Amino acid sequence: MKKIPAFQFYPADWLSSQRVALLTLEEEGAYIRLLCYCWKNGELPNDMEQLAKLIGKGGSVLLATKVATMFQADGTRLLHDRLDELRGEREKWVEKSRQGGLASAAKRAKQRETGKTDSKGGCDLVEDCLQPKGNTTTSSSSSSIVTHTGEVPSRDEVVAYGEMIGLVEWKAEDWWLGMETKGWHMGTSEVRNWQAGLTRAKQYWEADGRPMQRPGRNGNPAAGGSPMPIWKKIQVITEELATHPGNKESTYYRQEKPEARAEFRALKVKLRELKEEERSAAL
Repeated sequence: MKKIPAFQFYPADWLSSQRVALLTLEEEGAYIRLLCYCWKNGELPNDMEQLAKLIGKGGSVLLATKVATMFQADGTRLLHDRLDELRGEREKWVEKSRQGGLASAAKRAKQRETGKTDSKGGCDLVEDCLQPKGNTTTSSSSSSIVTHTGEVPSRDEVVAYGEMIGLVEWKAEDWWLGMETKGWHMGTSEVRNWQAGLTRAKQYWEADGRPMQRPGRNGNPAAGGSPMPIWKKIQVITEELATHPGNKESTYYRQEKPEARAEFRALKVKLRELKEEERSAAL
């Protein structure tokens, strides 16, 4: 199982903790940094000089010694019970979602083979539901819909993975619906790594200012998200293009991933549009 990159932070618990309240502002900041290192590595060294180096920013051995009391000593290691508890909860949730996604994918694959709908008479796939009712012909337009033959995640699995990487639920759900309507294809290429695709969607969401609510019909950002300025969007996409696996000039180029090349081309189009928008705004 991949390492979970983020942990839940509960502001109310943090602010009401007597142990945290007794820390100075400097100690509290050092504590947060060490929590991050502990989450990333699973443990900390029970050595004050090494801890001081991890704290950085001029952190002293005296500061490290004080903050170390917030962790539990286990020989040469320092552990944190609450982080271990959170890690266990997230791993169980991710595994449960993964198993649910596998079961859902198997069910959809079977329904594709038999051509059956669900028990309620509805459509299992979004693209099936979008077909005009009563149209039973196999015209060239209907035959152009390509069925994805790889593992297709369920909505719950995508939302769970989105939460794990820090993507808001509505954006993860929108991405899943978009992939369903496209038959899990990017252009003419089959999507083989949906986790990478969702991570890319997270980068776009961040470039848009991390809106926490779905935008309205007019496309305006919802409350809770401050739009990122155009120059920043251009910077984000330019940096992404430099290391994109679809960029033939990059050391990260992956020839065996045609979907990456399609994404790379789409990003270049987006970059051109943003630059044109920036030029128009400057006039």
